[in-house]
Amino acid sequence: MFIDRVVVRVKAGDGGSGIVSFRREKFVPMGGPDGGEGGRGGDIVIVGDSNLSTLLDYTYRDSWTAPPGDHGSGANKSGRSGADVVMPVPVGTVIKDVDTKERLGEVLEDGERIVVARGGRGGKGNSYFVTSTHQSPREYQPGEDGAAQEFAAQPLEIERGERDEDERGRRIERRATVERGEPYGERATHLRAVGERRSGERRSMGGEKSRTQQERAACGRIVPREPT
Repeated sequence: MFIDRVVVRVKAGDGGSGIVSFRREKFVPMGGPDGGEGGRGGDIVIVGDSNLSTLLDYTYRDSWTAPPGDHGSGANKSGRSGADVVMPVPVGTVIKDVDTKERLGEVLEDGERIVVARGGRGGKGNSYFVTSTHQSPREYQPGEDGAAQEFAAQPLEIERGERDEDERGRRIERRATVERGEPYGERATHLRAVGERRSGERRSMGGEKSRTQQERAACGRIVPREPT
């Protein structure tokens, strides 16, 4: 079955949170803060695949979520980043936002990648906030939320056909509006200017014709001589 358009909802992974931790080890006094930062959330990635010819797989599942990043841990250990979710599509697919109709990108080559939703950044642990005057910080940063996106995927030929159809409809509307005599943008201004120029030419030609007729009539009259 050939499917030419699908709507998919995706959610990138949230970033892991940093933690508050202090080194606790025998024979190591005043170990200090060692809270690590959280990992980054996974991205949602569209990848072109020349072996595919339809979007049928996305009719069975229309919602995808990337895994979040792990939280930080002690000993300045960073959390593991979430894995990316890779969504293969046929080459020549256009990705557009459902709400704004904005084009997010197009896949024209095999292996071309488009990130449609980026994962959240991991938060900083308390070891990040150490300064010379603030030796035992208890501050940390939570992870950022991953981006959510609802997009439509369709072949480039379908989008071009829709764009041509819209342009054809706009041309028909402009033609009907001009024929009704209502001004419509630059075309109406141009037609109005052409009409005024032609009217001026006709008026000037009419004035020259009337002067020529007067000269001919004057040549045909006998002007009497003045008495000497």
